[in-house]
Amino acid sequence: MMFRLGSIPVRVHFSFFLTMLFLGASGGKVDLPGILMWSGVAFVSVLIHELGHALMGKAFGLAPQIDLHGMGGLTSWTAGKRLTPGRNILVSLAGPFAGFFVGALVIAANAAHLIPPTEFARRTFEVALWVNIGWGVFNLLPMLPLDGGNVMASGLRWIFGARAERPARYISILVAVGVAAYGAAHQWLWIALLAGLHVIQNVQALRMIATIDDEGPNIRAIQQAYVALEKEDARTAISLVSPVIESTRNVETYQAAVRLLAYARLLEGQWGLLLPILEAESQKFSTEELDRFARTAEELGHPEEAIRIRGLRVLGPAIAVPFDGTFKA
Repeated sequence: MMFRLGSIPVRVHFSFFLTMLFLGASGGKVDLPGILMWSGVAFVSVLIHELGHALMGKAFGLAPQIDLHGMGGLTSWTAGKRLTPGRNILVSLAGPFAGFFVGALVIAANAAHLIPPTEFARRTFEVALWVNIGWGVFNLLPMLPLDGGNVMASGLRWIFGARAERPARYISILVAVGVAAYGAAHQWLWIALLAGLHVIQNVQALRMIATIDDEGPNIRAIQQAYVALEKEDARTAISLVSPVIESTRNVETYQAAVRLLAYARLLEGQWGLLLPILEAESQKFSTEELDRFARTAEELGHPEEAIRIRGLRVLGPAIAVPFDGTFKA
């Protein structure tokens, strides 16, 4: 389902309604009016929460987009400049506090006796408080990717700059493990499951950080090799990517370096060194690339090499390469 609130586009994924229906029925008793009430209150409340983020970001010049999905909601930005840590904190806090404001209105309505004295109205009142205030408090825990985790990460970034990412992830893991254990001990299975998923997400993020740290010099060498090839400086490209092939443990980095080396060997006319690369790594090249190598071999008077290269196409599919360079004879 897609609609707009003013200039803000909103997408509601089918998984959101499935999750809300599941949570509404988690009490064990099938109560259709109660399930529908829970889903409706949750839909409005989560939407208001995300609108809090969206409107605050919009005030800072961002272009927001809201998605409601199976794990709750997400406000992303389609345009706008990078925010300072202080403004990031305000954007993160705007969502929970929008919910707290709604919760305060619900409490005030109850105190003013504006809520009908019926069982269904009482249950609706309790659900509205839980979703807007209970979920809001949980969301402020210092655990990425929750709003409290983003506040914590922004605060660390304010102090430590680019070095803040790793400690923010460690803090998130510690908090998530504690929440998962507490939820499991009190048989709050949904809370335990959610916290467990956040543990996995943050562990994966730490691994990605480690990969980026390890591969940083190799990635820079590959970027420089691309620039060298664009200038038809094959020797520089070869000198840059050869150490990468020997040292990298990352599959994507290795594949990019191998492709660059093959193009550099082609540019240098080093057929005796190029063919072993293509034969050993043929599945890393697309059919279009192998055809390109073969046509170049024919144009340069190497028909036997062209036949060998075309024979590599039967070895299986490969991943296409975004490189679109042209080479002179």
